[in-house]
Amino acid sequence: MIVRSPPSSHSLCRLLIVVSSAAIATALLLLLAPFPLRTLFLNNSSTVPLIRNATERYAHHAPTATSTTRTPVRVYVYPPPPELEVSLRSSNAHFRLEKELLDGLRLRSRSKHIKSHLTFTLNASSANLFWIPHALAVHLFDPFFDDRFNKTAARDELGRYYHEALRPFLSHIYHDLPYFNESCGGGHGQKQCNHLFVYSLDNGPVCEMNSHSPVSVFANDPLFQAVVHPSIIVGYFGQKTSVLDLIENKRYYNGIVPPADRMSEWRRNCYEDGWDITVPQWDDGSKWNKRDLKLIDAVEKCEHAISLSGSVDSDTNTSSADGRISGPCRPWLEILHRRAFNVTKPFFFRGQVSPGRWCSPGIRPWLEKYCKKTSNCNFNNNARDGNKAEQQSMDSAVYAFCPAGYACWSSRYYDALDKMAVPVRLADDIVDPFSDNIDYALIEERVETHRYNRGNSTGIGGKANIREVALPPDGGKAIRDMVRGAYEWMTACGMTGIRSRTFEMTEKDIACVRHPISHKLGFIVRTRHKLSWDIDEEEGAFALLELDIASRVLVQKGGGKIDQ
Repeated sequence: MIVRSPPSSHSLCRLLIVVSSAAIATALLLLLAPFPLRTLFLNNSSTVPLIRNATERYAHHAPTATSTTRTPVRVYVYPPPPELEVSLRSSNAHFRLEKELLDGLRLRSRSKHIKSHLTFTLNASSANLFWIPHALAVHLFDPFFDDRFNKTAARDELGRYYHEALRPFLSHIYHDLPYFNESCGGGHGQKQCNHLFVYSLDNGPVCEMNSHSPVSVFANDPLFQAVVHPSIIVGYFGQKTSVLDLIENKRYYNGIVPPADRMSEWRRNCYEDGWDITVPQWDDGSKWNKRDLKLIDAVEKCEHAISLSGSVDSDTNTSSADGRISGPCRPWLEILHRRAFNVTKPFFFRGQVSPGRWCSPGIRPWLEKYCKKTSNCNFNNNARDGNKAEQQSMDSAVYAFCPAGYACWSSRYYDALDKMAVPVRLADDIVDPFSDNIDYALIEERVETHRYNRGNSTGIGGKANIREVALPPDGGKAIRDMVRGAYEWMTACGMTGIRSRTFEMTEKDIACVRHPISHKLGFIVRTRHKLSWDIDEEEGAFALLELDIASRVLVQKGGGKIDQ
């Protein structure tokens, strides 16, 4: 048996010197060698290529709502030229979504205490989403116009901005830079690409108004269509219908027809479901629907106690169940009492009563007739007094009508949730924001408003197929049921219950907290923060928008190239 002695310290030193010398020699060889030799040496079969093609760059798995890990989407914002950058800074209160949405997402990505799905990069080659900044709506509704509904002034200002600032910017993206055509071009039959465009007008770039409106300055431009139509479009305009369907069956009452010439090979619908993203109305980030932890705690404790007490008929003696829910439900009951104290009618509506356009046309004139004919509404037809009157009156009713206007979406919806009024959606084709993460049936009432009248030969243009309001003068069963339920709730939750924290809840108090409307108000309290633009909200609109963006990034689409 041969026993080897351990190496001496001199041997170890010699070994280290030899290894170090070899490493230094190798490094010097790489530094002094020609570049192709270095590339060949480094890019062997076991390493990732230094330059990846477009397919490899974008074919990755984006995080979803159920992801256990977050893989941030790398966003590159095209640097706007000086003339466009000045326009971006002039954002006004009406359409701040165009600029401040991007500002908010950037702040979230830099925050140390927020886990954002997006990260912003200055290296376009590493990005998998490209953001196109602009301020179209700001220049359509410029605050310096004497009359912001002056179409001639709007067309002139919008035309100047589009042709002098935005169109050259889109042309640069389309013709000069490689990133758009890497993911969107090449004529491979792809229809969608990894570019994002915020659009804060009513109906989307295809269905917006008609061909004679100021919007036609950009919406009819083939270059705008080639860049924007295949992009992810973020806005308020979610509507489940095609342009052809609107033309054939749902014409606007005075004959304004959706412009079919705006359809392109990339886009034939007002809203491309599953690709476009609809969001809540921008509210400067903090005004509406912030999470109220104290209120949520009151609701959850009461609901938990009710679930443990079992299902009890409120018309019977519930003394055994009363004791189990009296303590936990007292804070929520006091909130319901205060809410009911302000209520005077089942319904509230404020706004213009114009017939509308593509979504549930005619529903607002019907509402005006209903509210004037019945005693069930607090009705305010002052259309241009700002939000003050609406904020003072929204909580004067149990329900708030949220009808379609020029589009399906309505700012009243978010104000209603904020005031703990149950929104009544009257917009048949609407696509709700973040519907994969919000169960809207729990926080709203929805009423179908229209039917097809196929026997009317005196319709627009002599066509037989027109769409008309289907609701009878009294609102039909859905509206009548809401009226009855509202008066029941007002009676049950009126300020005639407990007077002191030492008293037990009465039978009437139990009926209040068990009432279906109270349950719906509880869901509103626990859900509405998901529609808030509070930048710090972990489950708010920013976070859910990031999820929607991430879920779309892996989809690659595109189309052919056009002449400049």
